[in-house]
Amino acid sequence: DTIVIANISNPNPDSVEWLIDDSGSLKVVEMDEHYARVIFTHPGHYTVGFRAHKGDCFQEIFKTITVVDRDGTEDDPFGESIIEKYYVYPNPNDGNFNVKIILNKTSAIRLRIINVGTGNTVSDKKYAGQKEYDIPYNKSIAPGVYVIVLETASGHMNLKMIVR
Repeated sequence: DTIVIANISNPNPDSVEWLIDDSGSLKVVEMDEHYARVIFTHPGHYTVGFRAHKGDCFQEIFKTITVVDRDGTEDDPFGESIIEKYYVYPNPNDGNFNVKIILNKTSAIRLRIINVGTGNTVSDKKYAGQKEYDIPYNKSIAPGVYVIVLETASGHMNLKMIVR
């Protein structure tokens, strides 16, 4: 699957140099100063990074991405998704928010909340037996940018959330 690696530098750098070795099982699809789209062809640990320049200064940062084998759930990337609506409200928030999901049929789901800055999963829950979900969260999580990953049997979808 294609993975998007985002540059969330603050303050915005004058220029960015991506430091990605695409000689092996990692293939770069697209790259600009804001993001890089890559495909991992095999499981493993991959180190990606970038060098941000601001004036005469620069800083490098590297992160390790772990790619694992599929977990065996049936996921047809070419089939029709059962996800009709998926959103988080309010967004931005203070750690108190709801995730609203409407599917076109009853299905089990998995919701993961991942801190974009650290890569740490702050919540990982499974739900089943419904067509509509309105899930409240009251989390004491650090301010930052998070990705909420929704997984169903027929696909997945990601949302970005900001905690102030």
